[in-house]
Amino acid sequence: MRSRITRYLLTLILPTALLCLVFVYSLYHEERTMVRQNLEAAEELRLLAGARSLGGDIGSVAGDVRLMASLPSMKAVLETSDAPALAALMADFVALAASRRVYDQLRWIDETGMERVRIDYVQNQPQVVPEERLQNKAQRYFFAATMQLAPGEIFVSPLDLNVEQDQVETPIKPVIRFAMQVRDEAGVVRGIVMANYYGIYLLDKFADVTEARAGGARVHLLNRDGYWLRAPQPGDEWGFMFGRKEHFGTRFPLAWERISAGEQGRFEDADGLWSFTTVRPLLAGRAAASEAPGEVPAAVGADDYVWKAVSRIPPDVLL
Repeated sequence: MRSRITRYLLTLILPTALLCLVFVYSLYHEERTMVRQNLEAAEELRLLAGARSLGGDIGSVAGDVRLMASLPSMKAVLETSDAPALAALMADFVALAASRRVYDQLRWIDETGMERVRIDYVQNQPQVVPEERLQNKAQRYFFAATMQLAPGEIFVSPLDLNVEQDQVETPIKPVIRFAMQVRDEAGVVRGIVMANYYGIYLLDKFADVTEARAGGARVHLLNRDGYWLRAPQPGDEWGFMFGRKEHFGTRFPLAWERISAGEQGRFEDADGLWSFTTVRPLLAGRAAASEAPGEVPAAVGADDYVWKAVSRIPPDVLL
């Protein structure tokens, strides 16, 4: 009798229990799917916002370099090279630096590579560098590259660290150099004008808009060679400036193979869930500048100026 009752109860309880387990698993699976979809959507939005932030100021910086080259004081100093003309050019550069407050240096470098006018932005004030501290930059890559440009073209350097007296300046100072030739009335190249833009503004904007509020995601900003410009661990940044061999591609070779070959995408491997997009800040800058009246400066190599914004959600967060 007892065994019959037991069997009867089991026939009632077991199916109900199984149904409950299926229901609970279904809810759990649905919840995990929803969390996963939310994570993926959040990473896509963060990377898109980060990519947009990187092109915001580029157009205006290129426009300022064109302005420097066309200043009446610039034209005057190329014709006379006397002290009053030089002083007028210094005053104009000081006014531009004080107005914008985003330039580490504004310079006129003559055709021999010698700095003739240099304004440094120090402690929130533009300062004229005295003649005895001016340096020859003939051997620096940006001078040679700009001197080879066609009229009207603008050189834009990679985002790297400022170098003084052949040493990386400390504390480190990320800069992007914008430069173009200056010519006298006869069309003879008389050197270049250059603006060193504080790259930290771009990097800080990128970090602000891509900061993870939750989920444990880590965002990387990489140059085209896979070196970190912004990393979850600051010690990984700027390895190419210090001769380091390790970069994103050596640490995550399989992920880098896919990221470097694609425009954008998302995939999962043993290291987690990856989302990435390609950033071309010079093209974004030209698009922004084209919304304003006037000629848009041509940035040399804009199509090849490529960064990668990459998000990684570690495997333990996906569990």
